[in-house]
Amino acid sequence: MNRGRVHPRVRQIVVIILVLLPLTGCGRIFPVTSGFHASDETFMLGNDVNGRFMPSKPETVVIWANDIGVEHHLAGILLQTGYRVVERGRLQQIFNEQKIRLMNTPDSEADVLQVGRLAGATQVVFVDVQREPQYGREIKSASIAIRGVSVETAQVRWSGTARVKASGMFVLEDAQEGGLAELALRRATCPIETGRFEWIEKSDWDHAGGCRQRRP
Repeated sequence: MNRGRVHPRVRQIVVIILVLLPLTGCGRIFPVTSGFHASDETFMLGNDVNGRFMPSKPETVVIWANDIGVEHHLAGILLQTGYRVVERGRLQQIFNEQKIRLMNTPDSEADVLQVGRLAGATQVVFVDVQREPQYGREIKSASIAIRGVSVETAQVRWSGTARVKASGMFVLEDAQEGGLAELALRRATCPIETGRFEWIEKSDWDHAGGCRQRRP
């Protein structure tokens, strides 16, 4: 017996345990969502039967988030599905040209909408990421609220939330956080009020949920 070597199967089990260890204190994590969109915005993002986004018409959007990783994730999703996304650098350039200094007040959203209009966008996607409480990377809950606002009317076209909560501390990886934002976006635009679609909550991070066409 070679005492200096570890069996490959034992090594694999150890790796799996180390990967799952941050979540063992909270058990399985179940994302919970809610959503709303204006009656005239049905299929604005067009969830198809496979849960993908199929825009009804090309649009240019601004994504304004308090988390750069989530912002990049949503930008990638929208770009892949036919939307045009204004880069943050271009927005900052317009802010500077207009001599607009953003403050953390309700008026700031009006400024973002104004800049979005100048950038040629039809709507601004506001994203708010909250983690509570936070000790380094460890948290007990996380929530993401997302809403699309028309730059012309300042009216909310759609909104959605997604959250996870656990009894113990856990680490929400960047990919999971981006997935949580995407889930909120899909929930917001699922036209369940038509009677032809239904929303199925994800049972955990590994099982598919989302907007599905009802079976006859």
